[in-house]
Amino acid sequence: MKRIIVSLLTIMLTIGGLMAQETIGRIVIKTKNPNSPVNVRTAPNTQSEVMGKVSNGLSFPLMKEENGWYRIKYQGEVGYVRSDLAERENAIESTTPSSTRPATATEMEQADFEMEQPSVNPPAKAAPSGEPAYPPFAHKQVKGSGSKVFDVADINDVAKVYRTAAVKENCFVVISKQEYRLYVYEKVGGDTLLAAHFPVCYARKTGPKTRTGDMSTPECSLKHPAYIMQIQDASAWTHDFKDGRGSFRAYGPWFMRLNLSKSDCAQGCRNNRSIGIHGSTGNAQSVPGNDSEGCIRLRDADLRVFHNMFARVGTPVVIKAYTQGKFPFEKKAEKACKDYLHPTKGYQSH
Repeated sequence: MKRIIVSLLTIMLTIGGLMAQETIGRIVIKTKNPNSPVNVRTAPNTQSEVMGKVSNGLSFPLMKEENGWYRIKYQGEVGYVRSDLAERENAIESTTPSSTRPATATEMEQADFEMEQPSVNPPAKAAPSGEPAYPPFAHKQVKGSGSKVFDVADINDVAKVYRTAAVKENCFVVISKQEYRLYVYEKVGGDTLLAAHFPVCYARKTGPKTRTGDMSTPECSLKHPAYIMQIQDASAWTHDFKDGRGSFRAYGPWFMRLNLSKSDCAQGCRNNRSIGIHGSTGNAQSVPGNDSEGCIRLRDADLRVFHNMFARVGTPVVIKAYTQGKFPFEKKAEKACKDYLHPTKGYQSH
């Protein structure tokens, strides 16, 4: 009995020691056949147990490269992937100075940006049917396929990446309902830097989500954000929006499911697991605008960039109310970008 206990303790200490190792970068699953999943194994050999299967394009923290295998962090455990089925990205040497090393979970939770309060900008235009007022950008109707008509924001906006080698573990997301933008920020040392922004479409109703099925997008703060809990290949997913177009592929390449349970969104939607960030296949004209059933849509091409460069399971996601303006750190980050791109009036179909 004592031998069994000692053996179990040895195994636990070994696993704990492995998980405590600092990552040296990330890998992205890259296969010749994008529809063929890759095995994650318990040891660096093909005879070991399969822990799970991962899709082409998914990214994981890299701990070590050894004898044709990558040692990675996978769902809170140590796993191994053949190195010929993945590529390294954003490598960070173990000698990286403290000013640019990946922030720990505690540092991210205690970061000063969480305590900053955003400015409040009054809305400029009242919305119909007793809904909260629209953000300052005017709205217009754009005809889609069949009889579909999109309610879009009168904004000419495009995605832009400012930091091409951002460390995913240091990134967090701020979605502005007012600007119809998803912003990515990166914590680097004591600074918060703007990494990218993407135009978005959110729910048909501009107010906060309070219950499942209310056609609204939830809102949550910097202090108590939502998190990306799962990234799924959604390229074959279909949906019927009940608008006469029938069922069609509508989610783009990825669905990034949000965990709202620890956020400060309305109590009635914290257990909702249907809200996510996804693409706009068949609905590209809705971006930027108000057309979803509660999720956040990006253009498909933008979603690929967001996924490959910034998103991971665990990324914090803040969703601001439509009346909320910029956080102080956002204003500072914009000023630091000499080529910061402001959205302009005048919607252009994409």
